[in-house]
Amino acid sequence: MSRIAVASVVGAPGVSTLVSAMAFTSTTATLVVECAPDGGVLAVRWGIPRGITLADLAIDAAPRDDMWERAQPWMGATRLLAGDPSPITMQRSPVARYVADRLGTVEVPTLLDLGRLRPDDATTSLLGEVDRLWLLLEPTVEHVTNAATWKPLLGDITVELLVVDRPASNGRYPVREIEDVLGWLCIETIQRDRRAALALRGVGAPRSYRLEHMPLVRQAGGLRDRLDTPQEVGV
Repeated sequence: MSRIAVASVVGAPGVSTLVSAMAFTSTTATLVVECAPDGGVLAVRWGIPRGITLADLAIDAAPRDDMWERAQPWMGATRLLAGDPSPITMQRSPVARYVADRLGTVEVPTLLDLGRLRPDDATTSLLGEVDRLWLLLEPTVEHVTNAATWKPLLGDITVELLVVDRPASNGRYPVREIEDVLGWLCIETIQRDRRAALALRGVGAPRSYRLEHMPLVRQAGGLRDRLDTPQEVGV
């Protein structure tokens, strides 16, 4: 099954918002795993009653834990294995190792929300288990420079760029130059869609039929379709 991780390297360019949009458009069974070390936000944003979190499972790991069965029904055809909202709990729990050890047993396409990447062995081991890493970044000197420092750590992992199309006050890179500098292909330029972003954060959410026609959500639907196209790990 296809396994894709979404992450950033600096700031908060909208990883969880994009993951929410992809979940909203999902029409086939999909597991969303929230591994963000800075704490989970998805259950809080969407008003999901607190249940067993990913950190709980990682702390009390059982050899036969089934992540799909433990996850809660969410939007569309997805189930969400939410992260604990506390960054202290997430960082003190062996979350990344827990997911890395069990990811290969999941029998549906899996989307990992990694939040901001951390340069530790557990995170790089987890990335070694996914088919692709989608790196969400803004077209600025700061983001591109930070992304470049990750290249030695990512090694043979397949990295694809999602460049956020938003105004930049501290310098702006054209997408083609970003690709040349980093050596990674940009597969999508994410449109600036403030209304959809607010709705996907649970603020002023419009009815679902209006949300599904918003530009950001339409883009997310195309990205979600890529989950149904598996690739070999490390290709």
